[in-house]
Amino acid sequence: MHAGDGPGNLAEEKDGFEVILPSADTARALAKAGWNVRSVGFIAKPEKTHELQTCISESVNDLLQRVPGFLGAIVLHSKHEERNLLVLTFWETEKQAANNRWEEFQAVRKVLSPIVDVCTKVQTFRATVPPICAGPNAQKPEEIC
Repeated sequence: MHAGDGPGNLAEEKDGFEVILPSADTARALAKAGWNVRSVGFIAKPEKTHELQTCISESVNDLLQRVPGFLGAIVLHSKHEERNLLVLTFWETEKQAANNRWEEFQAVRKVLSPIVDVCTKVQTFRATVPPICAGPNAQKPEEIC
């Protein structure tokens, strides 16, 4: 685990997933209020999946750190569909999650266009987080069961 580029964020890579985690204080506040999530699916060009995952985790995340309301991101890489990635971005408000169409930013399109075949689906969600995941003694899922 290492310090992320954003204020109070941490970055961790585990099992091929890059996760930019909000600070413990931010996570506790979000657990009480709920999470505002923007989900963006991508299909990488053949042989470009790892490059896409790295680009989103680094370049796109660096850009998003400057967008008001951005709290963090998770990049999920499908184990069954090699070229399929899902990016979950977390926002302070529902409006920010819905209106910050980061996947359409010119700077994002410029870096992603050589490595993305298609953006598959964009959705926004309101998610709740169990208290066990957000407290000062938060447990990892494998420690719960």
